[in-house]
Amino acid sequence: MSLDSDISLLSRIALFSDLGTEHLRLLAFSAVRTELLTDQILFREGAAAAGGYVVSSGEIELSTGIGRGRKVVGTCDVGCLIGEIALFVETKRPA
Repeated sequence: MSLDSDISLLSRIALFSDLGTEHLRLLAFSAVRTELLTDQILFREGAAAAGGYVVSSGEIELSTGIGRGRKVVGTCDVGCLIGEIALFVETKRPA
């Protein structure tokens, strides 16, 4: 994605929607892009959360537990902000 498309994506997220273009540009420029393969794990339940993630393409499944005890608690698609509380306070991943 280009910087302009990243800015556009961020502007559609409720938490960032009141920010001006220059602030969104700073967020987009400082963001770290992570690409996942199918079935690759982004983070684990209970892990320390150091920031949030914005889904820019595809879909992320959120689940709790492991093995037979694993339960899908939600899915996030394009434009979803995952872990936004970690942008403000020290926390752990709930799923």
